[in-house]
Amino acid sequence: MANSKYFSDESAINESSNLSLLRNHSKSYLHHLQKIKDPLGARLASLHNLEFYTTLMQKVQNDILKDEF
Repeated sequence: MANSKYFSDESAINESSNLSLLRNHSKSYLHHLQKIKDPLGARLASLHNLEFYTTLMQKVQNDILKDEF
């Protein structure tokens, strides 16, 4: 998120998230929070990462159970 391309990106952090925080806050807001070292930036990024890996592991588990991994 330190990349300047997110400076004006008003799209949601994750539009398909189950968490309203990630659907309602923009990438530019997260960029701003991380730039000023606001703890909320780290929390939002952590929530995004946790949700991403949880979803990924659920897909892997389902594929293993279906013997498609």
